[in-house]
Amino acid sequence: MDKNRFREYLAGVVAGQGAHITFRQAVADFPEEKIGSRVPHLDHTAWMLVFHMAEALWDIIEYIDYTDYAPKEYPSGYWPADDEPERIDKWYEKIDSIEAGIARLQEMLRDPQRDIFAPLPHSAEHSIARQAITAADHNSYHIGQLVDLRMLLEARVKDY
Repeated sequence: MDKNRFREYLAGVVAGQGAHITFRQAVADFPEEKIGSRVPHLDHTAWMLVFHMAEALWDIIEYIDYTDYAPKEYPSGYWPADDEPERIDKWYEKIDSIEAGIARLQEMLRDPQRDIFAPLPHSAEHSIARQAITAADHNSYHIGQLVDLRMLLEARVKDY
């Protein structure tokens, strides 16, 4: 596979294409009254997962783009303190943030001026390609949790 085809393939993986449902499918029509609901033996609510996904995705993007990157404190910088947002619009803002982050990462991958395999200026161990794979893997894991949570809350994903 040539580099351009790999760039496009990786951009699709970041968006959830392939073997998994997309983030948008996982959160579509999620019952608002259940986004803060807990299920026995599970640690996170839907709100917590969506918040975490947004924070982690943008953290990866900032790591790629900024040589003066400083990680957030873990876990408090990546997880919300509460089971549900203070206002419902925060839920939708985080969903939009994730979709914007996916689009931004795809833009980076598709940019012919960027060598996605080159080490980042501030880390010889990391490249855009590696960080994109990390983002896709992280999102995939939590999308699976959202799907399971939906089933346990009796709010199944439509067309799945």
